[in-house]
Amino acid sequence: MHRPGKTIPQADFLSRWSKFAAAKKCYFIATASLVSGEELRRYTKRYYAANITALSKGWRPYVKLKFAAFYAHREEISVQTDGILCRNDGLFIPPPLRKVVLKDLHKSHFSIR
Repeated sequence: MHRPGKTIPQADFLSRWSKFAAAKKCYFIATASLVSGEELRRYTKRYYAANITALSKGWRPYVKLKFAAFYAHREEISVQTDGILCRNDGLFIPPPLRKVVLKDLHKSHFSIR
């Protein structure tokens, strides 16, 4: 006799739990990077503090409006244990570091200066 998963508390819990329990991971691996991990964490904390708080404590109405672009992708955004803000496999680069990081990423491309 078939019973829907929603009528079986354990099955319903486990099917929903895996969605939230699966830790998202993102990695920042670079050799001789112009931006240190500590610098990235410091600027991330400074520029994305409201977003990080909203992700961990919930999205209040005024935060939803102010950061609508983040709110629209809230299911894809995670905060790593070291304080780095990620979206899927990528990471958010705070505005002051973007130019340096872009230059660093293009180091190996000789035609891009």
